[in-house]
Amino acid sequence: MRRSADHRAGYSDGRDTDVYRPRPAARPAPAITMEEFLNCLRYADANRDGLISQRELQHALRALGFGVPRWKAWRAMANSDDNGNGTIDNDAELKQLLEYARKNWGLVVE
Repeated sequence: MRRSADHRAGYSDGRDTDVYRPRPAARPAPAITMEEFLNCLRYADANRDGLISQRELQHALRALGFGVPRWKAWRAMANSDDNGNGTIDNDAELKQLLEYARKNWGLVVE
């Protein structure tokens, strides 16, 4: 079977796969106040124990507009959780979490 000269490899509906399509530009990180960040963490604290777990951190970051996969939340938690109990439970750990978010995700806390 011969193909016509104008035949292109593409989708069955005729769309061309050879056309360069640039990726959309990444959204800039949202600028928030410290109070907004803390309120978001409090809101994400599903069991109201005052501790932020990895899953709760992931939900809080998504609410702020970051599409954070589980491994990124895990990495932030591993970097910030000094006592190794799996939660952010004191001010020092919270400050480390903020610094990590600023450095690695571009979070701007005013």
